[in-house]
Amino acid sequence: VGRAYREWMTTFSERPTLDVWFARADLEWMIGEIQKPGLRDALQRAGQRARVKDGEKASIKLTERVGDEWHFRTDPPTLVPLQGTDHLRTVADVFRRYRGTLPPDRVALLDRYSFVEAAVKVVGVGSVGTRAYAFLFQSGDGEPLILQAKQAEASVLEAHLPPSEYDHHGKRVVVGQRLIQSSSDPFLGWTRGDETLPFDFYFRQLWDMKGRIDARSLDLSSFEAYASVCAAALARAHARAGDASLIAGYLDQGKAFEHAIADYARSYTDLMISDYAEFEAWRQP
Repeated sequence: VGRAYREWMTTFSERPTLDVWFARADLEWMIGEIQKPGLRDALQRAGQRARVKDGEKASIKLTERVGDEWHFRTDPPTLVPLQGTDHLRTVADVFRRYRGTLPPDRVALLDRYSFVEAAVKVVGVGSVGTRAYAFLFQSGDGEPLILQAKQAEASVLEAHLPPSEYDHHGKRVVVGQRLIQSSSDPFLGWTRGDETLPFDFYFRQLWDMKGRIDARSLDLSSFEAYASVCAAALARAHARAGDASLIAGYLDQGKAFEHAIADYARSYTDLMISDYAEFEAWRQP
């Protein structure tokens, strides 16, 4: 995997700047890079699942139609529609500031939808303890749209690097995503709450074409091929956001980089096993 990343970074460093910027690492490209039929089939199935798990499926799962209008389902504590004038005024201010961060063409697209309601939404394990809200909109044709506002916190690298050029954590996340993704979510934006909600947030479309492959279903050679393609996609993202020539020069042509990555992976695995054993011992009666 480390070798694939290094070799692809060298390849990108030799390409014209615009070619790197517009290079795509989408599903079709990944399938084209795979020689193993079984893995190609797995990627295609993941892509099909991703196309299903989009905004339309989110709407079906999280909303219900009442007359001519969509509304959030009440499903505490996972999803709780906001009630009360004060709460609605706060989220309205949050949304207004978010709208101001969108390019004019995205504002024109968003303005085709009318706001219906907002809800508090519990997020995944990695974001437990942070604030997250869902915003429901509806077009004139009755099509629902769900946007999610997630609290953005300081980067874990912030304590070890010079200060970020962005004083807004949400903006840092959005700019980073736009840099590394050749086709990012059109509704990416950021906002900041008021004194009653003093946090940075970033907006995105909920469930925007997400898919995955169960690595446990792959044999060793298929897993290595899949990991190498992922390394190539990561190299493209880094080459697009950074300086491919500088990164390739740092990696050099030797094996020091991949050996360092492998050593780190093994030590991290040992740490996880140790932490889990400690957790198991703690929870035993």
